[in-house]
Amino acid sequence: MENRKFLFSNRVVDTWNSLPNSVITATSIKSFEERLDKYWKNQEIVYNFEAKISTGRDKEKKKSLSQRLRAFFI
Repeated sequence: MENRKFLFSNRVVDTWNSLPNSVITATSIKSFEERLDKYWKNQEIVYNFEAKISTGRDKEKKKSLSQRLRAFFI
């Protein structure tokens, strides 16, 4: 478990790769957070914690939060 806190999991990589360059190339943490909030303001996940973050990869199956957590810890 200790090793996991220093690594990106696969589910984070797809989300990071889906971000536009305007968000990723922010010059400060504050700027990054503001740009990320603006980019994600229309994401369904804000209102539904089980919603899938849109990454542009439609071929992935939609899984509920409980299914993803179960797969992560097994």
